[in-house]
Amino acid sequence: MTPQAAATQPNQLDSNAVAAVIRTLVDSIPHHASAGQEEKLAQCRNARSMLAGLRPRDVGEAMLAVRIVATEFHIVDNYRRAAEADLPDNLKLRYRGSAAALTRSLGVMQRELVARQAHPLPQPAVLNAAQPTARPEPAKTAAADAPRPQAPVPQGGAVAGQRGVEAPRRTVGGPLPGDQMERLAARVQAMTEEKIPAAA
Repeated sequence: MTPQAAATQPNQLDSNAVAAVIRTLVDSIPHHASAGQEEKLAQCRNARSMLAGLRPRDVGEAMLAVRIVATEFHIVDNYRRAAEADLPDNLKLRYRGSAAALTRSLGVMQRELVARQAHPLPQPAVLNAAQPTARPEPAKTAAADAPRPQAPVPQGGAVAGQRGVEAPRRTVGGPLPGDQMERLAARVQAMTEEKIPAAA
């Protein structure tokens, strides 16, 4: 692969991508409140050296490497805060717990980067830009063109569904109205009395 062809790959780490990744890493590093400009610059140089040591090959690996390096700095920052003498014990435990959780997350990200780098870089997918064909419209039949029969209009000109007119309720599979329920209960009671003889 020629250098000119490699430069056209969308995931290639060109100069602009490297600058954006480093800027993201620098913005993610915690600094001590009393740190001077020289100390901050030294931390940024160390972070860039750590990032280069992970050898990311594309933008995806570079962002994963940024998370790894930034997590390293946040772990150390949590341990530093937990070591402050005037800090309450509950906050010290909280910082230590945060450092422990970040350490577990760091191990997961490091294993993911190693697994990615164990395989060759995948080639970017090339999507086919062909336009999809339009779906054919279904042919109209004579039955579809025939007018639909109109529902009969009840006396008085009121149609069910209009305002002020309530449609009849369907009772199949649902609760019975109150009067039907009472009549059914009376019939069951009468049939039960016929089967059971009266006491002497």
